[in-house]
This record gives sequence, structure tokens and C-alpha cells, in this order.
Amino acid sequence: MLHAGSAPAPSMGWKPSFLLKMQYFVVTTLPLGILGFVFAVTFGLVGVALTPLGIGIPILYVALIGSRALLSLDAQALQGGSGLRGEAAVEAADTAAKPGMRQVLLSVESYLPLLYWLLKLPLSIIQFTLAVAFPVSGFVLLFAPLVYWAALQGYGYELFNNDIVMDVLLPMASPAQRSYAVAGLGLIWFLVGFYVVNRMFSASVRFVSVFRR
Repeated sequence: MLHAGSAPAPSMGWKPSFLLKMQYFVVTTLPLGILGFVFAVTFGLVGVALTPLGIGIPILYVALIGSRALLSLDAQALQGGSGLRGEAAVEAADTAAKPGMRQVLLSVESYLPLLYWLLKLPLSIIQFTLAVAFPVSGFVLLFAPLVYWAALQGYGYELFNNDIVMDVLLPMASPAQRSYAVAGLGLIWFLVGFYVVNRMFSASVRFVSVFRR
């Protein structure tokens, strides 16, 4: 199951949409990163600690096999599910030729998924933060003029009026003009986020391919 070349690396030929990339960074990467990290650390450390007593050997084996399964799940998420059938065929073939526990424990490649999940959690936090800070917040700011007019017409409240930040940055602009300036900033923020998300996704595909052997 863990021999070299048993599973293909995620293909860069598939071009997912920006929304699918955002779904991966906002919905998938952080929960999966936490799950993988907790599983790898818990079972890996317990397995290593109890190995002298013998009972740690099967626990470590479970840690290696489970970490690799979670790594395959992360790779499939990056592929947007496009490789699920291929993955199922690979897993079925590997199961038929499943190596013994001794072979798994003595293979250096078996420990790569453990290292992957140790590194994945901090990367997941960074990816989630950037995905929210740039494209999500930028998209929200695009609606600043609409929010301004809704608040003015519905509640008689004038946003961006007597605003400390706006009074410093745009002292001569009216509240309505300030709302459009915020929307312009949101557009820039969103475009920056678009670039950042695309770059992060490409880096994630390359990163998972390094550890998935």
C-alpha cells in the first residue's frame, strides 16, 4: 500500500474554478489539517512511546496507514473529486498487494504522511487566514455603497459620517463618496486575494505531491 509510485500525484492539468479553490481553503483545509495533525501526533507519539512494550507497534502501524489515508483525502480535495474513481482503483489494487506490518514500519516513505500532517496544520492556518483576509473581506467591502444606502433609507443612519478613520483619510469626501472609496478598496483587496488564492492552491498541489509516494 505504501510502495513508491503506488498513487499518482495530483495533476496540475485539472483547472478548478476559483470558487472551488476558495471552498478548499475556507471549508476544507483547516478542519482536515487539524484532524490530520491530531491523528498523526496522537497515534504516532503513543505508538513510538509504547513500542518498547510491543503494544506500540500496531498503534504506530495504524498511525502510518491512517495518516496516508488522510493524505489521500486531502489530495482528492485538491483535485475537486475529479480523481475519485482513479483513487478507488489504486486503493483496491494496493489492498490486494498490501504489504505486511514489518514492511510498512521499516519503510522510510511510510513516515512521510506523518511529517506532512505536522507541517500541514500551520500551513492550513495561514491559508485559511489569507483566504478570509483578502478575497472574502474584499468581496464584502464591494457592497459598501449598497449598505450605505440601505442604512440611510431604512434607518436614517448615515454610515461613514463622523468616522475617525475616514475623517483622517478622506476629510473632504461625503459619506456616499467614502462608501465608494471603500468599495474600490474592496475591489483591490479582492483582486489581490484572487492572485493569492491561485498561488496558494498551486503550492498546495505541489506540496501534497512531495509527500504522497
